[in-house]
Amino acid sequence: LPAHNPSDFPAPLSSIELGAGINALYIRNNQAYLATNDSNRELITIDLTDLADPSLLGSYNAPGAAPGQGKSLSVIGDTLYLGRYYSSSGPELMVFDISDATPVLRGSQDIGTSGNTIGAYGTLVRNNFAFLLTGNSTTNSNGAMRVYNVKNPAAIAAVSNTVSLPNSGAPVALDCEDTSLFVASTPSTGSFQNRGSITVI
Repeated sequence: LPAHNPSDFPAPLSSIELGAGINALYIRNNQAYLATNDSNRELITIDLTDLADPSLLGSYNAPGAAPGQGKSLSVIGDTLYLGRYYSSSGPELMVFDISDATPVLRGSQDIGTSGNTIGAYGTLVRNNFAFLLTGNSTTNSNGAMRVYNVKNPAAIAAVSNTVSLPNSGAPVALDCEDTSLFVASTPSTGSFQNRGSITVI
């Protein structure tokens, strides 16, 4: 949509068919970075140089043969952080250099728990720390906040205890203000089903 003249709303300018579901989106320097549900293209990049004719620039297939999908994105400067779901042992957090047109993997971290059915549904980076909103991928439950030191992407390390979300709620949304994190979660089953909570960390 053109955003320079509010009186023109809504006026679609263009679109592009990707053949994949989109879970997160980030725009930077005439490129769109997409976290998708395609297990062979968890990260897709789109060239937006010509907004009337966007084109596929490239994609990234994360390690592992089992099904997985991109779930969340965070970008700081020339560094992109991709959180994903993966159904077997493998990295759920990946760090890319995006200073050039093609993202270059700089490091990754397996954050899997029992059965490795875990997803990073929210990714937020501040200073040298990545805050991951995680949950069980198969039961949509057991939401938690995990923190990792990502100063050196080649040696990512956990730096705090896991903070479990109320009533085994599924992770929904994540934001940060000053020195506080705000996490939304909603249980999908049980006596607290569909009764959401906001947790301040």
